[in-house]
Amino acid sequence: MLTLTNPVVLDGALAAWYVAIAEFARGQGGIFRTIGNDHFQVVSRALIADLNGVFVKGPRSNYDLVAAAAQSQVDFGFPWSIQVRENSPSPQLIDLAAAHGLSRRTKRPLMIAPVDQPAWPLEQVRDLRLRVANSDDRDAYLAALCSGFSAPPEVMAIFGSVFNLRGATVYVVENSSRVVATGLVMLVCGWATIYNVATIPDFRRRGLATSLLRRILRDAYEAGAHHAVLQSSEAGLRLYEANGFKVAERWSIFAKDK
Repeated sequence: MLTLTNPVVLDGALAAWYVAIAEFARGQGGIFRTIGNDHFQVVSRALIADLNGVFVKGPRSNYDLVAAAAQSQVDFGFPWSIQVRENSPSPQLIDLAAAHGLSRRTKRPLMIAPVDQPAWPLEQVRDLRLRVANSDDRDAYLAALCSGFSAPPEVMAIFGSVFNLRGATVYVVENSSRVVATGLVMLVCGWATIYNVATIPDFRRRGLATSLLRRILRDAYEAGAHHAVLQSSEAGLRLYEANGFKVAERWSIFAKDK
């Protein structure tokens, strides 16, 4: 069985992650283009910096390639970022980001888990229903994302398209009147790439995110996935670690201050 220490696992995680990003960007009529070796320019048309910009898949970034892509990124007019796998980017790269106003630098854990259980134990979701959503749930799903991430509707609206993306499945937890928690998975080349795990404020600390994750992982196993990958905030680390995920590496992400 593949393990996290096997470089094949990390290479597979990176490949799946970028295939999913490309699928999302192109699904919005955006751009995903390769620039040199392991450098990409992404224009997803989202009003979210993390979903547009210059992404480096290789272990080290090439300054000239990043600089050229960054210059053209400005012309598209969407919030954008520079994302590299280096935990300690070069001063030259830091200066380049600052020159474009990308002065906010965050460390983002990339986490991987084996999907090796035929039936993950599911937590009880008392008085609530956990299910796969469909396009009829789009408005309720977007409303939950807005509440869960404290984001305005115009920012989250782009995620209404995920119901049409190849390999994507949306999960929701709902009560009798609304969606209170969400999760999204895209199955890519035997990998489950996980996004948008969110719970609205009034329903936090009830184990809903754990229930969502375990359902996603169980379904991914049944669909033939062997590993799952996601990016976590530092606040989410404990949740994901409790469900089998481990930090593979921490990426450096440069964006404008909010």
